[in-house]
Amino acid sequence: MDPIKVHSDSETDCRPISHGHLPLHWLQASLPQEHSNCNNILPSFADLQRKTWETLYGLSPPTAKTVGSNPSCIRRDKSPKGSVDAPIQHLVDLINHHSHYCTLSSCSGRLSLFDPNGSNVERVEMGDGDPSLSTSIGGKGRGGWVLVSHKSLSPQALVDALFQENVTNVQSLHRTSLQPWTFKFEPMLLHVAAASLHHGQQMLRLALDSGFRESGLVVTNTRVTVAIRSHSLALAVPLYPSSLSEPFTTGSQISSLQAPPAFLRALVQEGNQRLSSNWNLMERLYSVIEYNLFRIQMLPPPIRIRQLQSPASLNLWNATVVSKKPSCIQDQTNVEVWTAGGYGCGPISTTPRRSSKMYKLTLSSSSWSDQWSQIRTCDESSSTNKLFKIFMPSHSKERRESTAVEGYLRVESVLEPTESQSMASCYVQSIDCILLWGGRSGPTKPSDTLYLFDTQKERLLKVCDVRGQELPRPRWGHALVALNCSKRVVMLGGCNGTYGPMDDIFVLHICHESSNDEVLKKSGSFYFHWEKLSTVLPSPRFHFGTSLLQDDVLLVVGGLDSANQLLPTMFHSQSCSTARVFAFTIGNLRYADDPTIPNTECNIVSTMLLDENGQDSTNDNLGFRFGLSCCTLLKKHLLLTTGGVPIFHDPLAASPSHEPILVHWVYHRPSSNLPLRIQRIPWAFFPSMVNQGRVSHDFGSVVHHNCVPVSDDSVLLVGGGVQSFSFGEEFASSYLLQIDISDDKQASDWGPTLLAEGIQESFENAGITQARPMDSETAMVIYVEPKNAKHVKTLLLKQGWLDKRLRMTKCILEDDVTCIALPITVSHFLVKERFREWILGEGEEDLHYSTAQYARKGRSK
Repeated sequence: MDPIKVHSDSETDCRPISHGHLPLHWLQASLPQEHSNCNNILPSFADLQRKTWETLYGLSPPTAKTVGSNPSCIRRDKSPKGSVDAPIQHLVDLINHHSHYCTLSSCSGRLSLFDPNGSNVERVEMGDGDPSLSTSIGGKGRGGWVLVSHKSLSPQALVDALFQENVTNVQSLHRTSLQPWTFKFEPMLLHVAAASLHHGQQMLRLALDSGFRESGLVVTNTRVTVAIRSHSLALAVPLYPSSLSEPFTTGSQISSLQAPPAFLRALVQEGNQRLSSNWNLMERLYSVIEYNLFRIQMLPPPIRIRQLQSPASLNLWNATVVSKKPSCIQDQTNVEVWTAGGYGCGPISTTPRRSSKMYKLTLSSSSWSDQWSQIRTCDESSSTNKLFKIFMPSHSKERRESTAVEGYLRVESVLEPTESQSMASCYVQSIDCILLWGGRSGPTKPSDTLYLFDTQKERLLKVCDVRGQELPRPRWGHALVALNCSKRVVMLGGCNGTYGPMDDIFVLHICHESSNDEVLKKSGSFYFHWEKLSTVLPSPRFHFGTSLLQDDVLLVVGGLDSANQLLPTMFHSQSCSTARVFAFTIGNLRYADDPTIPNTECNIVSTMLLDENGQDSTNDNLGFRFGLSCCTLLKKHLLLTTGGVPIFHDPLAASPSHEPILVHWVYHRPSSNLPLRIQRIPWAFFPSMVNQGRVSHDFGSVVHHNCVPVSDDSVLLVGGGVQSFSFGEEFASSYLLQIDISDDKQASDWGPTLLAEGIQESFENAGITQARPMDSETAMVIYVEPKNAKHVKTLLLKQGWLDKRLRMTKCILEDDVTCIALPITVSHFLVKERFREWILGEGEEDLHYSTAQYARKGRSK
């Protein structure tokens, strides 16, 4: 570890917000069979790995739960700071989770000010000034550190350090013999021990591919070390403090060696920007290692869906809802949820009607606003040319501003959208605005008007400059999705009273062009261009759900392809399409300089629905519903589908069970030729803890609603309702749900206690899976013959390698050989090296807890 570290966990750095990482207990090491032979493993690696585990996690080997936690009793190291840098902790944990790698030393990157003169043993206090968070500073050999920071540095801190008096004892030294100080930025450095030369070469290739060009291998007889580093972002600038820069005469002028404060502030900003770029490289390395060295378990562990809060109800269905998440580069700290149109009473009125209002709900400091606030856009209509900026994708605020393209867009300010029901919208990050299109003001009055809502000034604008060789027909019940590049928006499906359900796909481009107009000549102008794709949906579709996956893969779920399906409880529909779930990719422009030429690539992707056991499940209820909503979480891997009305696709079959929430895992496709695998995973619902477990919720009216992500692991269910001709309208409540994927087995124990006193029955009626204590756990095992089981168990117990929490169990291998599975706490290759003659194989099994473990669970309640 670095000899000098200063870090304050209580402060918030300016690290770019990134997608959440997959939990470690979902991952398994992925190694080619030909390179997993124990004969290739260095004998000293097991010892080295055990020391790393004991130093950082307090036990050998650590569990995924321990690696993912942060108790103060573990994660200590020999550095003066005493622990791993927080920005690199997740990468260290990932590498140490692999059976063939362990970390030796690490630094997340640091900004520092070094004094090479004499010895300096002062203490540095950063941030809130807590002495417990400071570090004794010194250096190797002569000199010492004045400032060290592993997060963004305040410009004033450098100015104060250089301008303070007597920072170095210079009375006994001649001033001309003293050297200047050095302001440095040193990028990330990571040393990883590999189990063999092959594994070291594999890690080196990944580091080089991730941008760490100066990485290399150090190979000895006892160790293979991968040094991951890059000096492309390094910075070193000599600076003179006030005590070394006394004025001197050059000719007729008096000069000073000390840099002015304005230069020092600009220097710190440059260092902070390089630190941000360094973190982005580190995130890239994490993703590359996760993808190439790990695989997701065939069946991820059951997840928990927790009801956190019940925000204010919207009391509208068929409304369009969009969320704007926090962003450092946009100075956005709150979650903002915007909604427009719909049918119902709304959050303020009591009379149901088509709504043309816009409302806003804000999450600030972990608390939602008490009620929806109505947006007052403007008092009268007016045409104008509005100056816009298109921002390029960037994790740096400075770079985002410097690469922005300005231009004017011809718009008209309006009070509210005239078309109010079943419109579609999406947030476009590149222009920091919400696009709204389509909808209807009556059963036979669909719209093709494009609106733009400025989220900063809260103004609704009607776009006047919309072009295209073929414009989309007016429609409602369609979808509007912004692609990851944020300069293109996809529109698909929908319904029109004249033409019925539609199957066409359009791409809306945000284009920039030069102008001869005197007012627009300097900045140019923007316009929107519709491009109709040659690819169409497998069948016409409206009132469906859509979700954007990785690599601009768009998933379409459910929906109606015929108006005959609008009353599914009364009539069976025999015209229901078999393609209820499908996906397609939106590729890059072949002629990026001229988006008016129809050239966007679009290809249908084959999908494969799997049940909880990984078997083909063509009759999955996922696609047989309409009025649903869906979104993807956890780095676009977890598909959450909520609400809707079931469609009876088989008139001879029994009515399908309707589940208000479905959870599926979407696997990443290593190759575009492979199908998109969507596997159903089990889950358990945990209601809110308010009022001693008495919860109030009803998912039955969650129809024509919106499932809006507010973070990478939480969603807001808002809007929705059903029409009851006898009792009037029934509107759904709002629910904030969190996806809990932690490896906390005790967290499931309190689930059934909340289902007491009649609540359990209401959960069953709503189709919600009940939470129950887990009585088993997936563990690493070795397989031995039954006659050797007791002897090997005793040997494992003596070595401390037996997992005593779990019971051994009888198994049958693929060749019909009966064996005993023994749970172990160390890696397979370590056990095979010691007990090779008794082991038939290794793997993973779901094992029941031992009697002693059950007893401990009982005492802990």
